[in-house]
Amino acid sequence: MKRLSLIAAAVVASLLTGCGNITFTVQTRDYAEAAAKSAETEESLTVTNNLFSITLPDEAAGLFVAEIYDDSISIYDKEAKEAGFGGFAFDVSAFKDPAEYAGGMDVKVGEFTSSDGALYDIVVTYPSDVQYDYTVYEDGMPESYALLYNGSDDIVKTLTGADGDGEFIWGAGTRGEELYGSVIAKYVKAIKEGWDADRLESEDMSSMYYAMSVDDEGSVLDRAGYAYFDVNFDGVDELLIGEIADGDWKGTIYDIYTMVDREPAHVVSGWDRNRYYALEFGMITNEYSGGADMTGWDVYDIEPNTTNLIPQVFFKYDGYENEEQPYFISYDEGETWENVTEEEFNARYFLDYIRFDFTPFSEEDMSAEYADHEQTVSSEGCDTFTQLVESSLESGQGYTNVKIGDTDVLAVALSTFDGYGDPASTAAELFCYDDDGRICYVGGIECGGTATPLAVKDGMLFAANHHYIGKYTITDGKLVVVEEAWEKYDEDGNATYSYSSDDGGDYSGMDSSEAEAIFNELFDEYTDADILFFDTIE
Repeated sequence: MKRLSLIAAAVVASLLTGCGNITFTVQTRDYAEAAAKSAETEESLTVTNNLFSITLPDEAAGLFVAEIYDDSISIYDKEAKEAGFGGFAFDVSAFKDPAEYAGGMDVKVGEFTSSDGALYDIVVTYPSDVQYDYTVYEDGMPESYALLYNGSDDIVKTLTGADGDGEFIWGAGTRGEELYGSVIAKYVKAIKEGWDADRLESEDMSSMYYAMSVDDEGSVLDRAGYAYFDVNFDGVDELLIGEIADGDWKGTIYDIYTMVDREPAHVVSGWDRNRYYALEFGMITNEYSGGADMTGWDVYDIEPNTTNLIPQVFFKYDGYENEEQPYFISYDEGETWENVTEEEFNARYFLDYIRFDFTPFSEEDMSAEYADHEQTVSSEGCDTFTQLVESSLESGQGYTNVKIGDTDVLAVALSTFDGYGDPASTAAELFCYDDDGRICYVGGIECGGTATPLAVKDGMLFAANHHYIGKYTITDGKLVVVEEAWEKYDEDGNATYSYSSDDGGDYSGMDSSEAEAIFNELFDEYTDADILFFDTIE
């Protein structure tokens, strides 16, 4: 969800403010400096500040005004601005420190690395109210304003460095698949090792996974899982971990993680009588039970770039407090409660749970494969890589040229997913030219899931999942392992680590702790590698 539309935002704000003093954090900017640092851009469609440039479409010529700051650009509809209705369509800003922007109407859309190697969050700010003459355009936006407001994504995707260098990746640092792989691996490890309640809680994890392990109702790896959802609409996914269930328990969350300074951070844990749910319009609710005749619903938002829960509104049904009229609402964190009728309660109660289909942790318990991959893409009758792409690839598959070792390779993605700004993949088949210039099949390689896509560094191809990491090269037209390490668990949940290398050494007697150190080192290499991106066949 890119953003709430102006109308939807107004509806949500109206709904929430009708329930009390709901708190929204919105960035403000001192526009007094605009007189010195702004420029009206009518002749050029490319707008540049000290750090980056964006380019507007040809149709926008003469229709917009750009205000330019050192690290941001604000775009206005010219007609609406000059008529006194604001005309603000969107603002794009670059922040080195994620703590510098506040969320609210500010949405992270990607990351930009400047030519000097500095990393910036790219944040788009949208208007919080109508910015054109709504008395004239009652049924929709002016065409010129809609061109800018609705086209903001495509405009921001043109972002490049002001010096022509640097790299902007749309979506980077926002998608859960990219952010929380290490956290998911930790949960798989905890479940497989059978951590008890004390160990789980000491690691800021709910004790429910231990409770589930002793109830003889099946593997916890199959019964617990995860989902990604942008709880506070700041553009960055949260990680929600909970129970895979049906009915009223569907979507129950026991642990919530968010991103703080671009690193995963634990927000809160729950349990069976004190659980959490995500809400359709954003925010979360803590549903708890205080006995057979008492249930409460506390609504919170997550402050962006922190683990702070911001109280919004509290509801409770409390027959112990008032058997005749058990409905209560509080707007001050439960300090005082308003006792209301059932009709008044229902009119203000706005909680609509998201019933997630969690991805079970068992799907993350896989190993990478390469040697026995069965070829599916045919190169028969093809003399060039271009012919292979044009004749053999199907819609949804992708391709890219990459150098692995000393070999120029065509990598064919069996499918792609857009989780890293450009299409990435977890499975590919590799082709090269032999000494006679004929296309030959090198081999296939697969990873465990979208959190660990194929990647390349220093001519080495990496494939991984949360329990395996392999580094590969191509020798004599064949895909071979350079190094690999993996972890395995016995029936009692004890982990052992193994390592092998192509240097001819015998590592069968390597101590597990030594192999674990290499396992972690290889994962660090993989983390620093470049994700392999593909051009996707439409």
